[in-house]
Amino acid sequence: MSGLAVVGAVERLLLAVLSEEDIGNPLELPDALTTLVLDGLRLPPEVRPGRRKLDGGPKRP
Repeated sequence: MSGLAVVGAVERLLLAVLSEEDIGNPLELPDALTTLVLDGLRLPPEVRPGRRKLDGGPKRP
């Protein structure tokens, strides 16, 4: 999902540049994009931290 967010954000920024929209300081864009992705990957506060099974197999009993 984060890959789609990055591609969508880059696509939107490219369209803004080609349309001569004001995008602000271009040197701040990589930091803003990185923050967007990392915030999207962060666990919500109500989820207790612990080990997460990421191999796609069935859950442990």
